[in-house]
Amino acid sequence: MGRQRWQAVVAITVLFAGVVIIWLVQPTKREPGIPLVEVKLAAIAEAVAEYHRVFGKLPQTTSGSVDGTALVGGNSRQMEFIRWERDSLGPNGELLDPWSQPFRITLMADEGVVVVSSAGPNRVFGNEDDESHKRPLN
Repeated sequence: MGRQRWQAVVAITVLFAGVVIIWLVQPTKREPGIPLVEVKLAAIAEAVAEYHRVFGKLPQTTSGSVDGTALVGGNSRQMEFIRWERDSLGPNGELLDPWSQPFRITLMADEGVVVVSSAGPNRVFGNEDDESHKRPLN
């Protein structure tokens, strides 16, 4: 009798573990492009921080977008801070997110950080689907 109980406990434990594993690996329902944008945000933030370290300013267009041209080697020292697909550069050299919108950079001088943002799938800044990445400049 003790052996049958032990086998039942093992079987229930294995079944429970299988359900938990399936639940954990099940993909979440997110907009297409979200995982890609998170990777790009982190890479851009790193490149912007390095650019700031070298040049003492942000690689930014007058509209506040990330100046991709400066980051991919179009700067006074011809230094490449990030590798970027040429078809993901906007007409003014800005880096574009997966929804073909310019990434935005903001310097939070009081905190010493740079924030790189994407407007997200709806292509509008200032709402719940925006994605951003914050990185210290030092």
